[in-house]
Amino acid sequence: MLYKSGGALDLRFGSADSGAKDGRTEPVAGDQRMLVAMVNGQPAVVRYVAKDPTAGPTLKWSAHTEAGGDVSFDRVEQVAGVGVEVQGETDYDVSLTIPFRVLGIKPAPGMRIRMDWGVIVSDTGSEVRTRQYWADITATGVADAVVEARLFPNLWGHIVLEGDASDADVDMLIPK
Repeated sequence: MLYKSGGALDLRFGSADSGAKDGRTEPVAGDQRMLVAMVNGQPAVVRYVAKDPTAGPTLKWSAHTEAGGDVSFDRVEQVAGVGVEVQGETDYDVSLTIPFRVLGIKPAPGMRIRMDWGVIVSDTGSEVRTRQYWADITATGVADAVVEARLFPNLWGHIVLEGDASDADVDMLIPK
């Protein structure tokens, strides 16, 4: 539950399935979030995939609260193969390189992918103070684990792949 335990980057990617509707309020296969946080002084990347029929039972995660109800992910796992460079001691500059294969996306020029990204801010390193996102400005709650875990792809923006993206990675530079 990195999204509840302190500072992190929170990246959300929509399904690359052309049949996934932009207005969907529930996740479909391929919708996922990727959290990047410092754990024991090292960057850790954890992926939460909402719907994945190929995931075994040991990868499933669910939670329930009185206020938020239920939420579940078919696959929650630490991810290898993501390039993470972090500079700074308390305020971080983070550079990520995420291979499309890690996201389960076969890129093509002109492809539109639902996406959002944000920061989970902590004063103590173990408790969330605020959450701030690029597109989903409603994702500000810090009091309920279930509400904070849910994915609402209809509130995300889009990225558009240009040029020859056949073997490209998603490169992001997130400033302080």
